[in-house]
Amino acid sequence: MKSHKNKKQYSLDDEGDLWLSLSDLAMGGFVIFLIIAVVFLVRYSSGGKDIGKIPKLKGTIDSLETVIDSMGYKIDSLVNVINKVARDTGIFEPLVDFNSEMIEVLPKEGIIRFRTAGNKELFPPNSDLMSQEFNISLKEFLPEFIKVINGRIDRIDEIRIEGHTDTDCIISKTDFGCYVENLDLSVRRAKNVLLDILGHKDFPKGTDAQKIRKRLTATGYSFSKQLNSNGQYTEDKAQMSKDRSRRVELRVFLKTR
Repeated sequence: MKSHKNKKQYSLDDEGDLWLSLSDLAMGGFVIFLIIAVVFLVRYSSGGKDIGKIPKLKGTIDSLETVIDSMGYKIDSLVNVINKVARDTGIFEPLVDFNSEMIEVLPKEGIIRFRTAGNKELFPPNSDLMSQEFNISLKEFLPEFIKVINGRIDRIDEIRIEGHTDTDCIISKTDFGCYVENLDLSVRRAKNVLLDILGHKDFPKGTDAQKIRKRLTATGYSFSKQLNSNGQYTEDKAQMSKDRSRRVELRVFLKTR
């Protein structure tokens, strides 16, 4: 088994759909206003005392109020999404110059992807020890990455390190056993990258270090998030690329409020 060298994240490629949602939201807001006006007038005209004598009307009004509460929640959720999109924009822009064979910076998605490049692997097969090539790339990349996140740490909610494998197995013979085997491996690889970040000579000291450590997490996904040859997620086994799927990703999730 080989290897590849942060909450939902929203891509700015979806902004067309986002603005369509905003226009729908405006129309929804107008409808809500009309509903509230009707409810207010009915209750005002009844003095709030006789409304209970009209069961059907009361039931209708209660239903409308439930709809209003539900739409209010959806509006708050959409506002949070809009804020997240705006805040995610450009956080990794200072790092795009690091795009190389083994490093792919995706600023719109808030992802930094370490990947296999030809015969340059991130880890030896079935191992969580970083290859020499990955170690060199990471050491060159980390000073600027640490600088970027430290300067924006108060806006960051989570810095997630994700380990991903392909579907190859060394020990297990079943799909479930292979998944678990790769899950353990992907977690260990992500953890070792996290430890490398914490032990880097440019990692901050004191309060700044505490702020970053509180936001750093490491997890593994086994082969549950496979990529195709274009680096896009796929569940079609015929399109899965083992080379692209073996990877480590750094994801930064920003606070929504």
